[in-house]
Amino acid sequence: MDEHVLSEDALASGDELRRVAKNCLDSEHRFSFVVGPPRCGKSIWVPYHLAKEGKGPVISVQPDGDVAKQHAEYLRDQCQGTMTVGVCDDRSEIPDGFEVKDEVTYMSSTWLYRLVLAARDRKKPRVGAPKPENQVRAVVLDEIHTQKIYHELGYVGVQGAVSGILKLPAGWSGDTKIVLTTAYPQSDNFHFRFRLSPEEIEQMTLRISVEEPGGKVKEVFLDEGIPWKRQAEYHRNAAAIAQKILRGNNKANILVILSKDNAVGSGVFSEKTFGKDTPIFDLSEVDVREVNKRRRGGCVIVTEAGFASRIPVDGITHVICHRAFVGPRYEEEICKHVENALLIKPWEFDFLQSYLDPAQAVGYIHYAFPRPADGEEPDWTRVGPQFTDTDCVEYMLGIVRLVGFAESLQADTPVRQIPRLEMINRAMQQLRNGRSILYRQVDANLNRKLVLAADPRCLVMFGLMDRAGLDLRAARFLGELVQNLEIDEVSPEDRPAVLLVGILVSVFDSAPVLRKEDPNKPAPLGDLVPEEVSVFPGGFRSDAWNNAVFWMGNVAAFEARGYEALKWTSDHNWRVERKPFAAAERKIRLLVEHFRMEPSWMVKLKDRSFLAQVIKLVHTKHGPLQSLDTTPFFSYLSSYMYNLVYIDQDCISGFPETVRVRDISSTKELRVDTTLLTIDLPKVLEEVDKKANDINGFYACTSRYMLTPKGILLEGLTIVPQTSVWTLMEMVGRKGWNLEMMLRLKLRGISAQE
Repeated sequence: MDEHVLSEDALASGDELRRVAKNCLDSEHRFSFVVGPPRCGKSIWVPYHLAKEGKGPVISVQPDGDVAKQHAEYLRDQCQGTMTVGVCDDRSEIPDGFEVKDEVTYMSSTWLYRLVLAARDRKKPRVGAPKPENQVRAVVLDEIHTQKIYHELGYVGVQGAVSGILKLPAGWSGDTKIVLTTAYPQSDNFHFRFRLSPEEIEQMTLRISVEEPGGKVKEVFLDEGIPWKRQAEYHRNAAAIAQKILRGNNKANILVILSKDNAVGSGVFSEKTFGKDTPIFDLSEVDVREVNKRRRGGCVIVTEAGFASRIPVDGITHVICHRAFVGPRYEEEICKHVENALLIKPWEFDFLQSYLDPAQAVGYIHYAFPRPADGEEPDWTRVGPQFTDTDCVEYMLGIVRLVGFAESLQADTPVRQIPRLEMINRAMQQLRNGRSILYRQVDANLNRKLVLAADPRCLVMFGLMDRAGLDLRAARFLGELVQNLEIDEVSPEDRPAVLLVGILVSVFDSAPVLRKEDPNKPAPLGDLVPEEVSVFPGGFRSDAWNNAVFWMGNVAAFEARGYEALKWTSDHNWRVERKPFAAAERKIRLLVEHFRMEPSWMVKLKDRSFLAQVIKLVHTKHGPLQSLDTTPFFSYLSSYMYNLVYIDQDCISGFPETVRVRDISSTKELRVDTTLLTIDLPKVLEEVDKKANDINGFYACTSRYMLTPKGILLEGLTIVPQTSVWTLMEMVGRKGWNLEMMLRLKLRGISAQE
């Protein structure tokens, strides 16, 4: 196939990309660093030319499985049969005797990490070197500047394998080259992270030369005609900017970068806003290749800022973006990780600008915020890639899994990014408190060690983290639920139903679909979520479960009639977040397949027969939902026990406008995001008063915190009975982890001083 055709979608020429690939293969060094701007061809054409020049398999490692799949499909289409292109599915197991046979194989960092683990755990050593045709010529670690948790662990696995600390995966040899790529214009992010000097890094760095686009880029800030509003209103501001652009140029092709908060699905990017004559494409729902076949004329294309949007979109004239996106940070005040508005990074601005059609005379970047004051340096120029605090626990856990606990902090550990000491201390403390992750063992010399637990719950957790992408706490929640169902010998007929309740809680806990339109007005939930399925035995209630029930009751109508089928909720002061609602089925299906449940369960979710089954289980005496050990909400409490809060009459005196809670572990007073609150808290308090006159409040826990200008907000609650909290205290015990002391609880008969 003509090389010019193959490389016409990249900013760099085919000859330039071939030069870079050949230099990587010919280098005397094992590692090569490739620097090139976004869309220059690093993800698609560098692996292609490595395979062609090296005449053997090449692995391209992407930050996640969806991106790996998209890149594989794109390269396969471009090659039209002249090259074999494969992809490794995160959801599948690594088969025995796995070998890389395609010329280019895409995989996620998670898959790469698992590949190294499989080589470490291989019982029978491989005999001889791999066949020449199956010997991996190069491994490309793409987008290395991102420093996401599994990207970091992918690097750890590679470095551990090539340095001799761990076994080489199948097909690798001493001659396999490691190529790391970044979109940063400088290679500073490589410095001091590979035990190499800046001079050595520079010597090993290859830069992709691209032709400067002929057109100019003009930056446009929010003007007086569209007043600045808080971040939650970003999408409405962005829609107003897009409308203004189209009024002036009805042939404009506008790319809108969405924020990853719950306002994404507010429905502002719809036919109602822009009219029938303006096509709207959501890159999370439609293939980019189909978008590139669109008819001429004006259009609006929406996508989240992330790797899934990196396949080139042609013909963009305007890009609209925000100054910050939601991300995690550690909040010392409450000793927890919270979601916070993080300023956008320089390379992301370069990436946004790279979307603009280079053939046009002028391209426009529209910022949905005002122009900085004269002399004020824009905040984003001081922000670079960083390894966030919230990743540290899973990062340290991943290293422990690879090299063992005792060696995980040693100098020869294959760590690229060494977290700050206080981050390590917090991570190790959480690992020590994680009963289902590590346990204490006394060896023959009476030396205490912390080693990986071998119980089934750990294996389930690791699988959920590796294959389903759940974070540590969510994986522990489902892992503990699975173990409890097995220990209590729940019947094969009931076990999958209870597990599916847990799956639904996990999915909608992280991405709720219901939001109040006006938090200052009543929002009756009765017509959206039947009372008979909103309360579980013992008094457990859950915002996540209420969202799940609503989704099950309306997903069939949504599939038949689209978003129009959900607009009736506005009559009850609720709106449906479109994007989380549409994405829920894929997340649920992933977990259902992971637990090897029958596909028929997905059908039962949509035809409401599963809801009927849950109602039956709720009222079954001695059933799994009647038992504290096997109800999903007790496993949830066990996993999020350090997020316990206390709510009393004073806390809900301002309901529904404001709700305050007392965070037990820090004793701080926090607020609840009432727009996401589906539980009738006054009714819960009324029921508590009827049961016990000496109790004037109740407990709840959460999994999500958001830092706002008005303070820290809790997003979503799970109400837990006080007896369940006491039971958990007794199960954990006052020795060892001493949970009562850590939570500073003062319950009847138990004081923190004890």
